[in-house]
Amino acid sequence: MFEPVSGNSGCLQKIYIKNDAIRRPVTVVTGLTALATVALAVIGGLAYFHVIGGYLGGLSHITQLAMLGGGAVAAVALISFTTAQLYRKQPPAAMQPTAAITKTETTVDGTKRTTYTVSMENFDPKAFTSWLYKHNPHENKQAVFQHTLEVELKNFCEGLGEAEIVRTWIETEEVGFPSTLEREFSEEDKCTAQGEGMGKYYDYTHGGQVYVDFANANVFGGGWRGNGFVQEEILFVEFFELALLAYMVDLAGHKIHPTRKDPLSTYQEMVGDECDGTLKQTPFFVPAKRSYQVDGRLYGNRLQRTRQGRKPTKVEANDFVKKPSEEVYIAGIAARNWGQYPGNSQYTELDLVQHLQALYGVCLEARKKNVDNPEVHSGQWGCGVFGGNVLVMTTLHLLAGRMTGVHMHMYDMDDQFVQKVKAFVDLFETPAKAIAEIVELQEKDEHWTPALKNSKVDFKKNPQILSNLSQNVDVD
Repeated sequence: MFEPVSGNSGCLQKIYIKNDAIRRPVTVVTGLTALATVALAVIGGLAYFHVIGGYLGGLSHITQLAMLGGGAVAAVALISFTTAQLYRKQPPAAMQPTAAITKTETTVDGTKRTTYTVSMENFDPKAFTSWLYKHNPHENKQAVFQHTLEVELKNFCEGLGEAEIVRTWIETEEVGFPSTLEREFSEEDKCTAQGEGMGKYYDYTHGGQVYVDFANANVFGGGWRGNGFVQEEILFVEFFELALLAYMVDLAGHKIHPTRKDPLSTYQEMVGDECDGTLKQTPFFVPAKRSYQVDGRLYGNRLQRTRQGRKPTKVEANDFVKKPSEEVYIAGIAARNWGQYPGNSQYTELDLVQHLQALYGVCLEARKKNVDNPEVHSGQWGCGVFGGNVLVMTTLHLLAGRMTGVHMHMYDMDDQFVQKVKAFVDLFETPAKAIAEIVELQEKDEHWTPALKNSKVDFKKNPQILSNLSQNVDVD
């Protein structure tokens, strides 16, 4: 009922009434009472100094002094109380949520790792909720929040107390990456991978392993607070810890980016000696536990369909299953959005190198997390609305896995497809030769070009492209 008011004397530290329904009538009553006690003190004083006579003038001096002193003390207390209620409708600035970030940097074996720690004090669930709904999402998206994040927020607050909230994440940059492209594979450097099946999404049953977030290049979580609801946005609903981290980082005035520039946007300027993949790819890694599993029928624009007479998908409580997971690592990497480059219809060498660099960084971090059994769980990264090529992106995933000795779990992919790509990747002596071959294959076979520019690259509708990936491949 009461909330401390900072900056006042000790007797006022806990007199602010937080509940408006109680505070307002109490303020009116105490205000009127304060006026009455002021009048009592004034009358007592006037009588004591013989300014007025009559009945009051005939009272004893002790009684008159009591009226003066008691009325004055009561008036001061009541006026102070009323003032606190009138001018402290919101908690004072000192009680507002605050967040601060610290970081440490290390560079070992060509990998620059930056560990960030964000701490928050005075967490206010109302402030978090207001921030959550700031972008006025569609009513169906609001229902998603109500069935997931708001439920978890309540559970989180019950066990919070007054403790400081602390979260960490890591960002990496492979400053030594270009030199790895010419490194020859040994006989033992074979790719290991498996396709988890079409239509299958992450289940987070591999505790301690890395799961890839198909991240927005500019906004942590993409459009998750708006109307977006694809892979990354769903992550921020299923993982309350990601939503909380986004709030804390925003409160601290910081931004989490998987690249230090819009990915690949300046690639046309990178030519000659500068074409070495040094555009900063900085994957982020966040330890988190899933709270809910979202039904796949809500994916994409189904929450707000209005075109062609289609009605939005109705959100039901049973679309969200309480399904906590062990702690996993969410790895954010950003792919190129081909819709932003209408004049280009093929991957350049730099495009491929930069995507590979991001995947290589993810795989190296997976090795640090699990030395004996490193795994990366990923899928059709950048191959949805961004228009990337599934065949090319899968090849880059498996190439990064071969370079680092990490087992790749590929979701929403048939295992037969993945095994054919694996056999193709194992043909090459160096990563650089694999990259060069993909560039050349685009000239021979349009199935290797970006999907947004070529409708024929859909391997689901055109399975013949998988019949012999090694055909016409020159690895000498």
